[in-house]
Amino acid sequence: MDSYNQATAIIPMSLQIFDGLVDDVVNMVEMMKSLKSDKDKLSCRLCHVFDTKCPKWHYDNVKYRLIKTYRGVGTEYMDPNNFPLTIANILLRNSHIDFRVVPEKFVQRANSGDILIFRGLQGGGFPVLHRSPTIRGISEDRIVLSVSLY
Repeated sequence: MDSYNQATAIIPMSLQIFDGLVDDVVNMVEMMKSLKSDKDKLSCRLCHVFDTKCPKWHYDNVKYRLIKTYRGVGTEYMDPNNFPLTIANILLRNSHIDFRVVPEKFVQRANSGDILIFRGLQGGGFPVLHRSPTIRGISEDRIVLSVSLY
């Protein structure tokens, strides 16, 4: 098979993958729209990340944020029902907590493909503390979707 025929054989598969990604992003936005009131706004961002984008534990200043990792290591988060009240109280005063060491029993790790919907500061109750996983070296990357409700 010559290079032209090889390229044309690959293109349909690439379009199928792209169409599947677009369809999934639309589905994720539709899911978040179901939480939206008339006054709320949605934003959508799909990023190809080559470094640790948000390395510090933090919560977002949104009502809710959907995070889905399509490629690479999933987001790390703390289950708000599974960490000490003192940390929860600190959360209400400071959006970026610089924990050098967090006991493993408090850390949850999403898998690639998992759909996470986190409550933010504007969502009422305790926001969900989360961060990007550490990416080491140029051979690791992530494709991450973020849909925010304000």
